Amino acid sequence: MLNNLTLLISITFMYSAPLIFGALGGVTSERAGVVNIGIEGMMNIGAFAGTAVCYFTGNPWLGFLAAGLAGGLLALLHAVAAVTCRADQTISGIALNLIGPGFALFFCRMFFEGATMSKPIANKLP
Repeated sequence: MLNNLTLLISITFMYSAPLIFGALGGVTSERAGVVNIGIEGMMNIGAFAGTAVCYFTGNPWLGFLAAGLAGGLLALLHAVAAVTCRADQTISGIALNLIGPGFALFFCRMFFEGATMSKPIANKLP
């Protein structure tokens, strides 16, 4: 029983590390006066970029760099929308939360499943 509890706690700490880093980034941006709701979208696109670059190059350090750059580019998009275009930070953050997973899924299907489009064909009705 105690062994299972120890295993559960160690796995919880292991899997919660990315969420803790995202929360720390959110706290840092809130203390700077920026409402950054788009952290999850930035993390999604960064994770995809890092995984794809590491897969295609075989270099994990290059994948790590690509993940940081992709997340930074989405953060730059948020900054341009909020500062230059004077958009509401909450709305642009929500847009990033929609754009990040959408682009990641689109590029994942394009790179790993082939970029073909086909019409869905329904089965014949009985």
